[in-house]
Amino acid sequence: IKESLRKELALTLSTNTEALKRWIKGRQSDIETFAAIPEVRNAILSLAEKPGNTEHLLNAEETRKLREILSPIVERYRYLGFVVFDRTGLQIAALFDHIVGLRDITSQSDFVRRALRGETVISLPFLDKSPLPDRDHEELKTNRPTMFMAAPVRNTKGEVVAALAFRLQPELQFTRIMEASRIGNTVETYVFNAEGLMLSDSRFNQQLRDLGVIPN
Repeated sequence: IKESLRKELALTLSTNTEALKRWIKGRQSDIETFAAIPEVRNAILSLAEKPGNTEHLLNAEETRKLREILSPIVERYRYLGFVVFDRTGLQIAALFDHIVGLRDITSQSDFVRRALRGETVISLPFLDKSPLPDRDHEELKTNRPTMFMAAPVRNTKGEVVAALAFRLQPELQFTRIMEASRIGNTVETYVFNAEGLMLSDSRFNQQLRDLGVIPN
């Protein structure tokens, strides 16, 4: 029985790891493609080189252009918006006004720093303290699970001057990779980060709430 379980666990680990790698590679290709759209790249470069306050950023023609081009992408792929960061980590453009002019995302995840170093990044899921829209973009809620895919934006000299990121819904994509390996009525696969924080979802959330293990 033990040997059978060991083989089953090894197969589950291998299958899920490969599925995650394929998913990550696909999202990296997506964000690199979006960041390379000429109109998007030019608007980001122009905005990144223009100092200005939040009102200036919101009213900039570049911001309008980015929303015009990227909004259909957000809708099609069910993202929760996009964000553009300058080389200092300032949020200089976004789909939603209340995100522009802040630096709060950089303090919650390392993906911005890594993207500004030239890396195409898929972040780990994390709880975002800023108000986020629900799946229908109708209601803003705080402390929602979120994750990002981000790519560097380079100028004509090859220098990274900004980063473009799209906000993903981990419950729609990341967690569903784990759901594919569910066995029977009770067996599940979970993902934890290096600190032991559980990053994937569970089908037993209601039971856990009833037991007082997690909040309602």
